[in-house]
Amino acid sequence: MRITQRLLALAVVLFVGLPMGVSVVGCGKKSTTTQYCNSGDSGPKVGDLASIQLSPSLTATGISLNYGQMGTTLSATGYDCKGSTVGLGSVTYGTSNMALADINPTTGQTCGGTWNRNSGSGIADYTTCSAPATTTQYKAFVTAVSNGVTSNAIAVYVHPVVTGVVFGQSSARSCSGSDITTYVDPDTTCCPVDSTTVATAAVYDQASCVSQNSTRQVPVRVYKNNSTTAANNITCMAGKVTLAATGSSGLVSFDQNGVATALLPARRSSRPRCRTRPTPTTPASSRSARQLRSR
Repeated sequence: MRITQRLLALAVVLFVGLPMGVSVVGCGKKSTTTQYCNSGDSGPKVGDLASIQLSPSLTATGISLNYGQMGTTLSATGYDCKGSTVGLGSVTYGTSNMALADINPTTGQTCGGTWNRNSGSGIADYTTCSAPATTTQYKAFVTAVSNGVTSNAIAVYVHPVVTGVVFGQSSARSCSGSDITTYVDPDTTCCPVDSTTVATAAVYDQASCVSQNSTRQVPVRVYKNNSTTAANNITCMAGKVTLAATGSSGLVSFDQNGVATALLPARRSSRPRCRTRPTPTTPASSRSARQLRSR
């Protein structure tokens, strides 16, 4: 009798306990829905790294460095297929030409030449930037890579120290072909560009006025060795020159290609009022500027 009662009690425990156990597991189990980029049931997933943006503010202008100059530290941001930011994990920075424009693979700091590696004597790596051994090239590209995804490329222009910047085109100007070594006293309107969507405009003659909403290309020449002779022209090596208006604000704007847009409304006057002066920005440069007239 006691054996029968024990078996019955055990049966009751099993009968009652088993469903309760199943119920607990069922309630504790959370169902997760995987979202795919194509809204289907396979392929890349939302939340996975899909693209990397490397210092987007430098994509259009690139970086301009003197020989042996330590440059800016680049930053990378990851995005998924929906455009949301995601973690990158381990990032490695690289260059297309280490002998010309080096980059610290861990931090992303650039160098106008080559970083020191394995120097010995307790000297830390990537603390000394040496000028390139050869000066026949002037441009390299740097990128960031993470989990097999490569970022956009940033152009790095490496050149001698800039000592002079002059507005306008030279009377000796010759810019035939794509080989910049054959150019004679070129200006920024001569130099090859990295983008096929660069806006251009009529060249500004430094004398006439520009009406509201009209555009003009402002040519600039860059020099080395404290000289403005054609032999010391390094305009195409120096990369893009950034122009900014000085004086009265709201009269003219400049884009990354040196195209100026007059913002001041036209005036009914026999004499134009010229109040804005563009200022070029390049590394270690001295500047010679003329007025950009707006009416």
